[in-house]
Amino acid sequence: MLAPHIGHADTRTAIPRAGSSCPLGYYRSGEYCIKRNEHSKTAIQRVGSSCPIGYYRSGEYCLARDTGTRDALERKGSACPPGYYRSGDYCLDRR
Repeated sequence: MLAPHIGHADTRTAIPRAGSSCPLGYYRSGEYCIKRNEHSKTAIQRVGSSCPIGYYRSGEYCLARDTGTRDALERKGSACPPGYYRSGDYCLDRR
């Protein structure tokens, strides 16, 4: 079984809230962070101390640098699934 997606550049609108705040461009709604609008950048929960290529740190999250940023999965074990490459604690879509 593949790890679930934790980021998608075009369709991601809500993410589980980590801690007490949400990343830039998101607002708090219960235990989730919701995109303020379609111009808000994709956010994924940060794993470890760094973000994958194409993302930058925003509190407990990593934000996509632009709308063309590759999908990211949290890496499980030492290898990434087919079609992905390793970027720190993440696997990025090769597309």
